[in-house]
Amino acid sequence: MLGPHGAGKSTTVKILSTLAAADSGTARVAGIDVAAHPERVRRAIGLVAQKPGTDPMATATENLLLAGRLHGMPRGDARARARELVRRFGLADAADRLVRAVQTVLQSVAVVAVALAAGARFPGGVTGVGVTVLAAVLLALIFSALSSAVALLTRRQATLIAISQFTTLPLMFLGSAVMGLRLAPSWVGNVAACDPVEWAVAAARQALLARADREAVWAHLALLAAVALAMSFLATRAFRAYRRSA
Repeated sequence: MLGPHGAGKSTTVKILSTLAAADSGTARVAGIDVAAHPERVRRAIGLVAQKPGTDPMATATENLLLAGRLHGMPRGDARARARELVRRFGLADAADRLVRAVQTVLQSVAVVAVALAAGARFPGGVTGVGVTVLAAVLLALIFSALSSAVALLTRRQATLIAISQFTTLPLMFLGSAVMGLRLAPSWVGNVAACDPVEWAVAAARQALLARADREAVWAHLALLAAVALAMSFLATRAFRAYRRSA
């Protein structure tokens, strides 16, 4: 289905999949009226959205189990089905890895590869690159867990977008990733000291030096890991609250 921006492609898909109600007219899927019998339509179809619907804070297996349980499958059946799908789609190597972590590792490695191709040199060697990737993964987990918690608690896309815009972007600019702290006002330095983005940048930058300050690197990584665990705990509690209210 093709059409210019704003033509109603996404709206049509939402109507046909019973995720939105039409203002007028009728629509049938598999011969079933989507407005009169939405539950029958949902039992007859499956929908793969443009954006992935996986939980970034869960592994591939856990995402499959979650999908099965949300569709009413008993725990044992859902687990057996998950194992079957893992084998069918060749996901054995990634079955127990966090979805977000896998994506971030691949993106980080790609960035490093592009930098090397462009002539960059990393005196810190493989260890420095590894620390950089680890810092990126921890940072991604922090923001993914926070987004998951907010989405589950508010259940409003506008709120999620607003919080993301007012946390991710300011934290990115309030640190040395964009401008040296010596050139910034003193209050920026004070904010950067509590900024997870700055911790990741500082750990990676230091690790890539020929003579890295190992204590500083591990201190920043420890802070990132602590916040990642706290955000994961918050996301888990939010999911449990959502399940109780569903």
